[in-house]
Amino acid sequence: MRNYRTGVNIADIGLIVAASVGALYTGMNVYANPQSQSFKKMRLINDSNDTLFVNMVTDFHWKDSTFCDIREIVLPPLQKAQMIVPLGAVYNIFFRNEFNAPDDEKVEINTAQIRKVRLKPGKIKSGDQIKN
Repeated sequence: MRNYRTGVNIADIGLIVAASVGALYTGMNVYANPQSQSFKKMRLINDSNDTLFVNMVTDFHWKDSTFCDIREIVLPPLQKAQMIVPLGAVYNIFFRNEFNAPDDEKVEINTAQIRKVRLKPGKIKSGDQIKN
């Protein structure tokens, strides 16, 4: 995925340079619109002394009928995980510190506004929802 994105960025830069050189010689201003970036890096940070089990669920589609859910992340104590997520997707992050815990804690985020999410169990009471 990284090589594909790098290739697309280089191609966009090449089109912009070619359009500006063409405009210089012909006098016609033809501007190539660069492709919008649709993904961004996001970081999950475990601020607890326990291992966290994390699931990220969204209604954002990847292809046809496949969702961009990220499931079964195991986050060791005081560690962080970096991932690539779609820009502008709303994720419900469910996490717990015991594998067979009956209730998950929930945080709702929008990837257009949030770059890193700190997870610490016990901050959220059952039934409450916060926006990180």
